[in-house]
Amino acid sequence: MSNAVLLIAHGSRRAAANEDLVRLAEQLRQRQVAPIIEVAYLELVEPDIAAGAANCVAAGATTVRMLPYFLSAGEHVVTDLQRLQRELATAHPGVSFEVCPPLGVHPLMVDIVLDRLREVEGERPGFAALVASRRGWIDRELQPWCQQAPVSQLRLAELEWPDIAGKVTPEATLWPWAWSRFPDLVHGELNQIDETREVLVTLRDGRQFRGFPDARQSEKGSLVLLGRPEGSPRQFSDQGPFLLDEIRSVTV
Repeated sequence: MSNAVLLIAHGSRRAAANEDLVRLAEQLRQRQVAPIIEVAYLELVEPDIAAGAANCVAAGATTVRMLPYFLSAGEHVVTDLQRLQRELATAHPGVSFEVCPPLGVHPLMVDIVLDRLREVEGERPGFAALVASRRGWIDRELQPWCQQAPVSQLRLAELEWPDIAGKVTPEATLWPWAWSRFPDLVHGELNQIDETREVLVTLRDGRQFRGFPDARQSEKGSLVLLGRPEGSPRQFSDQGPFLLDEIRSVTV
């Protein structure tokens, strides 16, 4: 079973307006909200909702949560999306489609409105805006950097991590983010190396190793597997460590 999130906006003739949804989807992917995250638009621009849903199904989704990126439950949300939900369920038997509530008047929305008012009035941004700005920088810049940086740069960043990321440990943030370049290796909800699944590690030189990741021994960009050596199917032993830079892919 694989869950998908289908973000749905109205659609605009202005490309910049449509890019907002694309950026939101990328930020949600970085947070590993769901294995599959796609975008769709009600009208004016592609992909439309049918195409967005088809993209989710093609990626292996068995449950698709349709999230309307709208402020209120207007005609589009109440009527159009409910109709499209039924049509999609017919078009994709065996796949569950669920319509989520719109954004609505969430408590944080009040803070956002107040901060926008202060911006016009020339006031300093409020605390909520400062927090959002910090989180936005982490989502847009820091986490993607960790997913691409070589081990040498990651180890340098670890030395300055309190100044870079605040009161979080590298073990809970920097290194899980770095390993998340291999999605099958990291447990999305726990944000750490997943020890429960056997994986196949392919190195850049073509060698392959199969085993269960050992999170306790996998430190500072090195991965250790607990696997069965050839000729000893009943005996487990450590394989590795394999440096992050040496690994080409990790698959289940």
